[in-house]
Amino acid sequence: MRMVLSIALSLFLVGQIFAGTGVAGEGSVLHKDVAQDYYKKGQYDDAVNEYKQWLKKNPFDPEAFLELGQSYVAKGLYKEAVEEYKQALKFYPDYPEAHLKCADAYFALRQRAARLVGPQSGRKATPPRQSGRTQPWLRPTTSWQ
Repeated sequence: MRMVLSIALSLFLVGQIFAGTGVAGEGSVLHKDVAQDYYKKGQYDDAVNEYKQWLKKNPFDPEAFLELGQSYVAKGLYKEAVEEYKQALKFYPDYPEAHLKCADAYFALRQRAARLVGPQSGRKATPPRQSGRTQPWLRPTTSWQ
């Protein structure tokens, strides 16, 4: 009886692994590979869908959040990308690549906002100061004499 249960359990686990939903997370590897192929081909909508499937199988994988964020960046959806990077940082706060990509996405958001608020909106751009003096924040704070 014990041997029959052992064989049945082994067959079940092997079946789960080959079905792609098993203990080893093989299904998530498949979604990751497919998503990366879509990303390389420039099919970002399909890549986003595959990365989301990957996250359903591995909800704590920071790489999945990063790559989903990269797909959003490629689509120009910086706000969504920031949210994905924040998710990666929520689970792994010391992940330097997530901090870098999040900062890049925030910078892109700011650049986009600056372009939208430019001169066409009626707001005048202030020209830089033309005096020969240095700006107060560029002057040394201590004397070296």
